Amino acid sequence: MQKNKDSLFDPLAEAYYTFTPQLSEKYITLVQETFNIQPNDNIIDLGCGSGDLALAHAKYSSFIQGIDISKTMIEMAREKDAQQQVTWHHTSVEDIDLGEETYNLIISFESFHLFPNPQEIIKRCAKALKSGGVLGIGWRMYEWDIPLKKEIKETFA
Repeated sequence: MQKNKDSLFDPLAEAYYTFTPQLSEKYITLVQETFNIQPNDNIIDLGCGSGDLALAHAKYSSFIQGIDISKTMIEMAREKDAQQQVTWHHTSVEDIDLGEETYNLIISFESFHLFPNPQEIIKRCAKALKSGGVLGIGWRMYEWDIPLKKEIKETFA
């Protein structure tokens, strides 16, 4: 695990949620309907932060994982997850083994642009998806989305 990165994100955890609006139920429903999440789908949320998206999808599937490099954010996620519906991983996306043909849905919201090597992560995600699986990257519109969009199209072409 790349512990030196922890110090970058941990102090921001509380402030991040002070200034970031909660995910709307409309967005959560849109993701569920768009990706047709089923009870046995295997889903991982990359850069899950305090776990809101992963927890929201736990009502649709029993196999949810959340991964974040911030120990503070993973602790926040575990506190919210009183029923222990999600498997939480405190590690970097670069260090986790996603396996091959493991996931029906790999999702990342407002975090993919923070990964040091997004092109490599996209390639690893492509291998980790089951046949018919989906990589869903969500964000508000930022400048960095244009080169990432090209890489996504090329990888999944």
